[in-house]
Amino acid sequence: MFSMLAMREPQRRPTGQELRDLREAAGIKVYELGNAMGVSTSRVSQIEALAAVTPLAYRHYMDALVRLSQVATTRKQGRSKAP
Repeated sequence: MFSMLAMREPQRRPTGQELRDLREAAGIKVYELGNAMGVSTSRVSQIEALAAVTPLAYRHYMDALVRLSQVATTRKQGRSKAP
């Protein structure tokens, strides 16, 4: 789902609220995203508060979000295989 978003540049600069909505829909916590991005949770919050996110911040955010969502999906699939 997120991989297509991360691979292309948006037509317009997304808002921080749009990124936050994606993160929350994926069930990813701020601290998890911060760790994946290599930044503090306050930096993630700053990005999510922007009226227009810069292309560089967008790429870093979405790359981390894609990685975390893939890990979460893999974990869920592993749990569903009951012995």
